[in-house]
Amino acid sequence: MFEEGIQEFWAWWSDVGRANLLAAIDGQESDIAEVLSDKVHELHPNLDWQLTPFDDGTFCLAISGGGSRMLRVLTETAMVWAPVDDDRFVYAAARIAQPLTPFEFGDTVIDPSLVRLATEVDEEYEQLDVTMYIPGSESYDDADLTELAMILLDTALGEDATERWIGIIDTVDQDPGHSMYLADLPGAIARYEPTVTRDEWVVFQKGPSPREPVVVALNVAAKHIEHLTHGIHVEVRIALTEVTGLGMPSEVEAERIAAIEDAIVDALPDGVMLVARETGLNLRVLHFYGRNADHLEEALTPFEDHASHDIEFHLALDADWSMLAQLR
Repeated sequence: MFEEGIQEFWAWWSDVGRANLLAAIDGQESDIAEVLSDKVHELHPNLDWQLTPFDDGTFCLAISGGGSRMLRVLTETAMVWAPVDDDRFVYAAARIAQPLTPFEFGDTVIDPSLVRLATEVDEEYEQLDVTMYIPGSESYDDADLTELAMILLDTALGEDATERWIGIIDTVDQDPGHSMYLADLPGAIARYEPTVTRDEWVVFQKGPSPREPVVVALNVAAKHIEHLTHGIHVEVRIALTEVTGLGMPSEVEAERIAAIEDAIVDALPDGVMLVARETGLNLRVLHFYGRNADHLEEALTPFEDHASHDIEFHLALDADWSMLAQLR
């Protein structure tokens, strides 16, 4: 079990790992970097670690899932058993922002201080699409350029901020115009953040056939990275009682269903998020994410005896919100 492994990892860290890493930082010859890598890979082969020094003499030890949503949930879990921050170490569940110093990528030295980028707001997804010019990268193919762009963004912002705030990433072979330096991107995000609602819905149609439509409403501004503890998916299925020939609710029925939905939302614990609705095939299906399965079930059970509509609900663990990918 991962939880047992992470407890063993932190026990090793407290017993010998911390002291050995500090000794290596102070200049003693040591294999602690290799040992630490092995210990992290024992938790999961795709996990990695990062050590970041701060000006006050402390260090941040981050355990990273490399951008994987599921591994990001694991590293968040890992922090539950991490030691308390002290005068030498603090701990993080993802790579944090780094100084923009030159580094080798393939056969080229890339200088992040020279990178320029232009941003465009995606108003629906509430993210910034980025067009990036990376001097010295002219010989790389598209796959390498994409990898390099992600490294640069993670360096400037940290993994979590990149996941939350960056949408489409393009690379170009010259300054895109109306651009900023990479170092200015955190400030641009800080200015943009107060304007977001985290509640932007897109509506689209799917379904088995044109005569059996399903209309999906999806809150594309709800970000998994901001709700890592919301790992319980709740599906509430409400059978429609008055439908059109296409299996959609009549106007009167739509009003009834809206009232039922409001009552369900009001009954659920604070913090539970409605992220999607499906309407069609004689059903309204609501999708929520929450934290505590027992509390969710307790709140929803009374609706199974609804006076006018058949209502059922299903709870499932969905830590990386993979259900939303199926709806899109």
